[in-house]
Amino acid sequence: MSLFTWSNELVKKLSWIDVKLTAWGGIFIGLLLARWIPWLSEVNVWYLIVLGGLCLIKVYYVLFFK
Repeated sequence: MSLFTWSNELVKKLSWIDVKLTAWGGIFIGLLLARWIPWLSEVNVWYLIVLGGLCLIKVYYVLFFK
């Protein structure tokens, strides 16, 4: 099975909630990478890591364990 076919089968398992959680997880990870913006420097880095992880944990479960 090719990588494209395998990833296509995984994506078919996702609901709209999983897609939104992935988007929010990406946003939090993006904020983590863009910490040089002054007002983001006041936010503790661990909050961004935990929020990104919480958003992505359900998506990983659906993709790899269902």
